[in-house]
Amino acid sequence: MSEYAKYNWPQESGARSRDHRKPIVRKLLVFATLALAFIFVLAAQGGDGRSSSATLHAASMPRPAQGIPFPPTGDWITYANGDEVLALAFEDNGVLWAGTYAGGVVRWNTTDGSFVQYLAPQDGLAGNIVRDIAIDAYGRKWFATNRGLSILDDRGTPDKGDDVWYTFTRENTQGGLSSNDVRAIAFDSVVADDRRLVWVGTFQYWDREAQTYAGGGLNLLDTKGTPEFSDDEWLQTYTFENTRVRTRGGETLGLVSDNITAIVAASGHRVWIGTAQHWLFEQDVGGESGQWRLAHGGLSRLDFGDPLSPADDGWMAWSCEDPDVDVACEILAMEMDAEEWVWASMWGKGVLFFPDTTTGLDMDNVFTRRDGLPDNYVHAIAFGPAGDPQWQHTVWMGTRKGVAVLDHGGTLFDRDDDAWSTYTTDDGLASDIVQALSYGNGRMWMGTGGKFGAVYGISPFDLGTQSFTAPLVTAPDTLFSNYITDIAFGQPGSRWENQVWIATGSYRRRNYGQGVMRLDTRGTLNPSDDTLTLYTRDGTGELLGSDNVFHVAVGGDRVWFGTAAVTWDVRYRRFIDGGLSVFDGERWALRTVKNTGDGAGLRNDNVAAVALGCQGRVWVGTGNLWDYSGSGIGVLDVGGDPFNLANDTWFWYTPLSNVLDLAADCDASALWAVGNGGVARYDFASPGWTTFDVSDGLICYTEDGVSCGVEVFAVAVAPDGAVWVGTYGVPGITQSDLAGLRPYWPAVVNWQQNGFWQARVFQQSCPTPPLCPGDGWVSSVAIDHEGVVWVGTSRGGADDPFAADGRPDDDVQHIDKAEGGIKLYDGRIWYAFTPANSGLPTNDVEVIAVAPDGDVWIGTQGYGVVRFHPRLIPTGTPTTTP
Repeated sequence: MSEYAKYNWPQESGARSRDHRKPIVRKLLVFATLALAFIFVLAAQGGDGRSSSATLHAASMPRPAQGIPFPPTGDWITYANGDEVLALAFEDNGVLWAGTYAGGVVRWNTTDGSFVQYLAPQDGLAGNIVRDIAIDAYGRKWFATNRGLSILDDRGTPDKGDDVWYTFTRENTQGGLSSNDVRAIAFDSVVADDRRLVWVGTFQYWDREAQTYAGGGLNLLDTKGTPEFSDDEWLQTYTFENTRVRTRGGETLGLVSDNITAIVAASGHRVWIGTAQHWLFEQDVGGESGQWRLAHGGLSRLDFGDPLSPADDGWMAWSCEDPDVDVACEILAMEMDAEEWVWASMWGKGVLFFPDTTTGLDMDNVFTRRDGLPDNYVHAIAFGPAGDPQWQHTVWMGTRKGVAVLDHGGTLFDRDDDAWSTYTTDDGLASDIVQALSYGNGRMWMGTGGKFGAVYGISPFDLGTQSFTAPLVTAPDTLFSNYITDIAFGQPGSRWENQVWIATGSYRRRNYGQGVMRLDTRGTLNPSDDTLTLYTRDGTGELLGSDNVFHVAVGGDRVWFGTAAVTWDVRYRRFIDGGLSVFDGERWALRTVKNTGDGAGLRNDNVAAVALGCQGRVWVGTGNLWDYSGSGIGVLDVGGDPFNLANDTWFWYTPLSNVLDLAADCDASALWAVGNGGVARYDFASPGWTTFDVSDGLICYTEDGVSCGVEVFAVAVAPDGAVWVGTYGVPGITQSDLAGLRPYWPAVVNWQQNGFWQARVFQQSCPTPPLCPGDGWVSSVAIDHEGVVWVGTSRGGADDPFAADGRPDDDVQHIDKAEGGIKLYDGRIWYAFTPANSGLPTNDVEVIAVAPDGDVWIGTQGYGVVRFHPRLIPTGTPTTTP
């Protein structure tokens, strides 16, 4: 019999709020508490992991047992899908290398379709976003990642055991690599005086200590013509500022932007550099203040002499801010053909071509939709095989609407004999969004992009048969989606022992779900023996409510899924999916508004949260972040059989209407709910609800006089009875302020212990509080087996540079202005896990869950899943002396 069997079934259907007529002394104390949110804003403290934040009240949680290290130490393992392709490079041995968005690097054997995936941090790769790949004369692979420049010597085999890795970073090169956000690599054709030069293009980053944009630019590395890294020398860093020449009459630009997107190293000591707009600080009149703005962007050409000295360098520049030049502000891709013509795709303006020796760009030499391109946004360029009469004069261009092939017949300036072809999904292309191209072994390999969280891999196009073959995809051997909403675990002794249930989708993007995955770890840390099973709405006969799964709850052999209503029926003008699903390994059942009585049963098909355990009943929180249309909290008694809907009994409560999370505290005879409007607690012993808001000491955003009027996202109950809730916003901040800060809102975690609320605000200090950048919002809270509190902060996938329609956003704006990541609290101090000091692949965390074995699993929006396996510090063995 459960502990709650002694309590009566709740009879109230409405909320019973606490009487807020408090003595004046308590009101003053509350106001003082709120004021402290500004006073105790702490500055960020860099790489030591100590969280930058504001704090309220002294912590009262007990420290974990002695001998447990804090911060925790252990192994980090990333799980990620590798089918969002950004770069391709083909080797003569039939190996195709793919750089991906958030899926690291994939080594494909194109003969048999087998692959090896390399992920940070476990495999030596610096970062899991890889935008460019180059292969040097020694067969080493150079990867431009978001965390540094990584080089792999794979010894020509797929065996990871003999791999040798090396990574250049800003830190280990003392700034020789000017930024860890590497975007482009090119080997120079100049090989003289035992020099072999490598050009490396980087992007700016936000320096949180200096509160400024820094880094970026063009870096020059001299490898000294050897495969040894010990003798490599970083020679020069070219930037917008150090190549700009000011004169009385104005200024002459060299490198038009510090954000480098593409590099072409031509013969004759010449380099072409494609750029995007960068952040430039402009002083106001008088010089007392100023502001950052996105500026310039376009094309630059460098003619250099002695690589050891820039004194004889010559620059030409074409900036998008020059009214006499029609170049775009962003160059998406740039390649040089066999005839040494450079092809550069311009943001929204098609593809420009010019000889690499030109000193002036003819903006009439552009191919656009008027000529035959299906789209003016071209993300990849490649050329047909030289010497093949049918394909040698073809230019292949990957767009958002398929692949365009231009056969110019060797007469570039005669448009009359041009022949255009376009290949799309109608022809067998895996996705119309094509972001990478590479030719090899008689095929054009097309790396495709994702849309709405779905990914499609690499499409091979056979030039002989002029047809597509099956795409190369990493799923089901990797995750099916990198957009994670929830994680839950099977308990020891149950059917689901060693099984991890991973929900995919998004709380903020309606169509991003791909169903729910079941990962069988087989009880080991080795991902190579894991197996994945995917459950989708279609695959379950529409018994999984929808593919956007908000919540997973495991109780014994039964798994419950809260799903979102995402499919709109145009004819009937309503959503036709969503609801509450249950699965026991053999049977499925789905409860919806329609099949449970349309008001008598489930009242809303957006099921955001499920809580099990108390009184053997299922608590269901309804709501979403799209239209705030929740219908409160439902309590379901399945009558002994969850697969027979006829036995169901439902009760409904509305202490909050739009409910986003639930937590059952069976030991304290309580259930906690959070959502729009704050926090609510249900007491089983004396049935009724108590609500909490800013007047009780909660710190959250207050809109139009409504306390916590937007969202409280997460709730968790610690073993010591403390209740933790995650939200955002501080007193004094307005809706206009939040719009200006988005997505860097002040993230807040509140906790109540012994009836008293305390809070921690994760926000940097700055001269204009509360308008200081923060970590977004607290998306998840979990307490590990040692009592350490894990607080996840999120920006809702805002660091993902791909918009919902698959078109890249202006991702120079997605620079971490605040720390983010995971905050840990041991009852005494706070510590931050970020990609800089841990195995986290991103600062944007969606969910944290603690497994029965003590491992901590972290789900992200767009970066997959991370598993942290803690290691205890060995303690000495007591000895006795005779």
